[in-house]
Amino acid sequence: MTGYRGRPIVALSLSDDERRYLEQQVRRHRAPRSLSDRCCIILRCADGLTSKEVGVELGFHEHTVGKCYKRHRAKEFLDFMKEIDAQVANDLDIHIIMDNYATHKTKEVKAWLSRRPHYHVHFTPTSASWINQIERWFAELTRKQLKRGVHTTVKHLEADIMKFVEVHNENLKPFKWIKSADEILASVKRFCHRVDKSFCAEL
Repeated sequence: MTGYRGRPIVALSLSDDERRYLEQQVRRHRAPRSLSDRCCIILRCADGLTSKEVGVELGFHEHTVGKCYKRHRAKEFLDFMKEIDAQVANDLDIHIIMDNYATHKTKEVKAWLSRRPHYHVHFTPTSASWINQIERWFAELTRKQLKRGVHTTVKHLEADIMKFVEVHNENLKPFKWIKSADEILASVKRFCHRVDKSFCAEL
């Protein structure tokens, strides 16, 4: 696309795993719209388009494309881990539950963790069902808090998120993910029909 001027492009490189993950989120029928939009923006930026070009193509203002999303690279993740390390006593074992996102498995992250044997990392299985419950919680956050407000700054947005967390924690209730075998098979069958009816021959 020519004729558009946007912000100077900062090289955005995605690993195969990162691109595959983003594309999966875009294809998911039940993915929150905000997540799907962010994934589309990142993918198109990684293709070399400017903020303005991505905005025109996807229907967003170029400032939205160029902002309000903190990069989730190994550096940002390590900064987060260092913040935890500075506040926790060295004689305590720290257990970290993480998904299989590529950022969590870089050489830098592995080297940092290897020097701290009291850190114990537990990776969740790919597409683990409990991840769905986390997504459900974020959907509640979006529906009950974020969509009802107008956020002009990142600090304002973060303050609203923390307010929701505090109120939510006052009356904690576990999320329950319960389905019968028949319901699970019916869901799989519907998925197969959408993807390839030939997969459904034995269902």
